[in-house]
Formats: sequence, structure tokens, C-alpha cells
Amino acid sequence: YAARIEYLSRRALFLDRKQLVSVLSDYNHSIGNHGKALANIEALQEQDALVIIGGQQAGLFTGPLMVIYKAVTIIRQAKEASRRYGRPVISVFSIAGEDHDFAEVDHVHMLRPTLMPQKIQLRKPDRDRASISHLAISPEAWEEVLRQLTQLLPDTDSKPEFLNRLSVICRDSQSLSVAFARIMAWLFGEEGLVLVDSADPALRRVEAPMWRALIHENDTLLQAFQQGSEHLKKAGYQPQADVHPDGANLFYYHHGERLLLFRRGNTYVDKQGLVSLSHDELLQIAEREPDRLSNNVLTRPLMQDFVFPVLAVVLGPGEIAYWGQLKEAFACLHMEMPVIIPREGYTLLEPADQKILAKYKLTLDDAMHRLAEKREQWLRSQDTMGLEDEFLALEARIKEWYEPLVAKAERISPVMKDLGATNEAKVIDQIRYYRSRVMREIAAKHELGLRQFDRLAAVLSPSGIPQERFYNVFYYLNRYGDDWLRQLIHEHRSDPLDYKHHSIVYL
Repeated sequence: YAARIEYLSRRALFLDRKQLVSVLSDYNHSIGNHGKALANIEALQEQDALVIIGGQQAGLFTGPLMVIYKAVTIIRQAKEASRRYGRPVISVFSIAGEDHDFAEVDHVHMLRPTLMPQKIQLRKPDRDRASISHLAISPEAWEEVLRQLTQLLPDTDSKPEFLNRLSVICRDSQSLSVAFARIMAWLFGEEGLVLVDSADPALRRVEAPMWRALIHENDTLLQAFQQGSEHLKKAGYQPQADVHPDGANLFYYHHGERLLLFRRGNTYVDKQGLVSLSHDELLQIAEREPDRLSNNVLTRPLMQDFVFPVLAVVLGPGEIAYWGQLKEAFACLHMEMPVIIPREGYTLLEPADQKILAKYKLTLDDAMHRLAEKREQWLRSQDTMGLEDEFLALEARIKEWYEPLVAKAERISPVMKDLGATNEAKVIDQIRYYRSRVMREIAAKHELGLRQFDRLAAVLSPSGIPQERFYNVFYYLNRYGDDWLRQLIHEHRSDPLDYKHHSIVYL
């Protein structure tokens, strides 16, 4: 941290804070962000002000819980760094609005009393390869997902207020990115969280000098990305971001479509042959029309570090993996990588789940990693007469008796050997069938217990996916309010250098 602060103090003279503050202020006013966030933006004008930043795509109703946890980590770490270093450290959440994969962000999952997770999906606008921030969502599409959410959420005292506020936000939002930003401002604006959309045209003007650098150093940057990938491979890791040998690692907007550019000598082209630009033409676009350019996964961190005085960046596991390819690219542009902070992970345990753990004497480790095994052990323990063991013993005895019997029959005719093996298999199959029916009857008598194990599985690891990557926050906000969210920010303290991978939250 000390080395990073010293580096940023040298860079401070080159940061256009006034222009950045103007862009952030306009955007955060437009999404109705809280006064504390707006005050933080103004604080960025101070030469010693720093930023802790992280980002995510704009998901429906904020997407999975891990997005919320990233915001929590950013805010907590900024508050801690500000206290520790005695200077303004602003929390910033960057919305990856320039991404165009709508299928990644158009849905959320809610937990149902039936234990079958329910998917809510936003109808796709009739445009391909347009950035999420440029896709208009119709009032009818918003109405449809809000209706589904209303039906899925259980009735609580909080439900009418949450739904009313969500409805107002969505109906007044022309895109998924705007709705996402307004919801995040609602949930975290009071904590001072500043929002920025990477697709904001006004931000492109701040980025213009960096666009020129990315184009001017395009060959050298490609080599740096390739070196980073090779270093990872030599260290025994698999690079997470593809580096194409002819890739320009930039996108270009052509009639609303976001097209990935490739190098053909000194010419930049897309795969479909819709665009062909010389090196000089692309530099002119960077100068005059930077809003026609867009970053890819490898250049976005470089751009972010150019625009903001980044003390540290909060990343999820997948992001950390591809940032491992970037050190050489930062050096190529005479920049240094910021401190990387892993996003905090959480699992939420409702009171009913806590009772199930206690009832069956399950540890959290059991519930998280060995639940299927523990479920089977518990079911077997309900076989108080030892029937399954008797069936297994019978099967072994049948095999033991058949062996000498078939050997004798074979002396009569060689055909009897194969016939005996077939007959034995049929007998064993019948025994196993009867055993399965008996065990099914035992399971039926203990259906309630099995359903409780199944509930834990559905809550903690739905479809084998961690809870934080699957469920949406509004199920929990609806049932428990937002006090637990505030406590994660204000009461769950840990030394930033003593990283806790995952925490259990008892609701």
C-alpha cells in the first residue's frame, strides 16, 4: 500500500481530476445517487484523494449475491484505507455497460418454498452485439419481470415498499445498466458508493489520451499480453483470457454493433469485414470520436487505472486469474499494477437452516462439502432393523452358493456355465429390486428429514453452484430487511492484509 501511494503521488499531476469529477457528478445525479456519494465525488478533486474500485456487469435486479458482496468489500476497504492513511479514499463501483453478452445478465434466481429455484428472465431486445447500456428495455418487458418477482417473493411487511421502489426504478430506466445503477445507488449510496458506467460517452472524453496510447502501442501491448500468458503457463496456470495473435484487443462501434478488431498489417478489421480502418484513421477516431471505441477484458484494467487514482482494485476469483496476465501490459505503458483485494465471500443462513444444522448435528463443513454423504448416512441410520445389511449379506451368500452349483452343472454341459451366470444375475437383480423397494419405503417414512437435507442443498449449493453465484439479494432483503447488509459493511471487520476467504452470515 505504501509503495502504491508513493507511485500515485508521482502520477497525481497527470490526472485530470476536474474533468473526471464533472463526468461522475453528472452521471450520479442522473441516477439519483445519495448526497454522501456526491460529496465523495467532490472529494476526488483533492490531490491526495484515492480510489478503491471494482466492477461487474449490469445484472437484472443487481444479479447474483456476489455483486452485492463486491460492493460491500469495496466500501469496507475504502473506509478502512481512509482511516489507516488519513486521506480521502473513495469507493467506486464500475458498471461494465459496454459488454454485449445480454444472456449473462438477463436473469436472476429466487429460492422457492418448494426448493425448486425459480428463474426470472428479462425479454431480450431485438438487437445483437449491442452494449448492455445501449439496449433499450421496453415498459412491457419491465412489467413482465416485476410481475414474476411479485409472485415469487413471499408476503412480508417489507414487500410492498421494496416492490414499489423497484417498480419506480425499472419503469423510469431505459436500459438494464441504468436500472442496475439506480438500484445500487439505493442500496449503497448512503455509504458513499460512487457509480460509473464504462459505456458513458462523457467518460470516453476523459479516456481519449489513453485510447491514443492503446492504439499507438498496440503491437507492443499484444506482445506484453502474450508474455503474461506465457509466464502464467510456465508457472503451471491456464490463462483465463484468450490472446489472439492478430488481436487488437479493442472493440469498435459500427451502426450500434460492438465489433472486435483484429490487425491485418497496419489495418484494423473485424471478422465480418464490415470495418477496415488504417492506423492513422483509428488514432483520429480516438481523438475526435472516442465514444466509438470500447475496451476488452484485457485493456479495461489499463483504462481504469489511467482514469482513476486507484489505490486498490477488488476482484473476484475469475478476475484475479486474468489479471495475472496483465503485469507486463502495465509495464509496457509505464504504469504499475494497483493492489489487488480479493472480493469477500459470504453464505447466508436463515434461522430454519440453522435449526436443521443443529437437529442433525451437522457442521458447516459437512453442510458445505459433504451434504450428500451425510444425507445418505442419516437415511441408513433410520434402518433400525439392519435390513440393508441383511440384503447385502444375502446377495453375497447367493454368489457364494452359485459358484459350486454352476461348476457342477458345467460338467453336464458347457452351456450350463453361461446359463448359470445369467440365472445368477437375474436372481441378484430381483434381490436388489426388492431391497430398493424396502429402502424406498424407509425413505418415505422419513420424507420430512430428507426434505430438510434437500433444503440445505438448495440453499447452500443450488445445482452445485455456490449460493453467492446463484441467488439474488431481493429474496433476503424481502424477508430480513437490510440491517444484515449494513452490518456486513460496518461490523464485519477484518485486517485487509489478513484476508478471510469466506464467512457465514447467521440471519
